[in-house]
Amino acid sequence: MPGLRLNAGPLHLAAIVLAHFACMSLIVWLSL
Repeated sequence: MPGLRLNAGPLHLAAIVLAHFACMSLIVWLSL
């Protein structure tokens, strides 16, 4: 999609951080 890189702002970074946090939580929960 054109313009996707141009829209990579705070919202995009927040989405990435949220995705990483969810992934980490899932890994920690599975390793309990």
